[in-house]
Amino acid sequence: MKRIGIALVILCIVLTAFGQKEKIQSSYIYNFTSYISWPESEKSGDFVIGVLGNGPIQNELINLASTKKVITQAIVIKNFSSAKEIEKCQILIITENRSNQLTEALGKINGSSTLVITEAPGLASKGSGINFVMKDGKMLFELNKGKIEKNGLKINSKLIALAVLVD
Repeated sequence: MKRIGIALVILCIVLTAFGQKEKIQSSYIYNFTSYISWPESEKSGDFVIGVLGNGPIQNELINLASTKKVITQAIVIKNFSSAKEIEKCQILIITENRSNQLTEALGKINGSSTLVITEAPGLASKGSGINFVMKDGKMLFELNKGKIEKNGLKINSKLIALAVLVD
């Protein structure tokens, strides 16, 4: 009986930690929109955040989108089950369970002004613009400045100062 109780406590702690992780990530993602500038052609209509894969981050982003805007643009969240489905979006989040589709996703958005955000070790150096990492129990983000600028986006120096820079 005690083992079941301990297992339930551990499960609750783990589930809470996952919920917090996605809340933190969604806050970061929203704040990135204040420190990254998209071309003028991307500043009208909806601000689309695409999510490749399923996960709790999508629900957090939907909650965020119901109360926030990117300047005057309404935020719309789109889900893509595979890289083949990816359509135009200002931000593309590739969930950890779809990390193996990074190369295909990058090919799909090639030439567009899309910020690619990932959450698996090493993906910033493999082509994503921003990659969430955990270090010493803290969430940090790696930033691939060259990749972001290649996509036609401008990064505020304040964001660069907060990031772990990678090539």
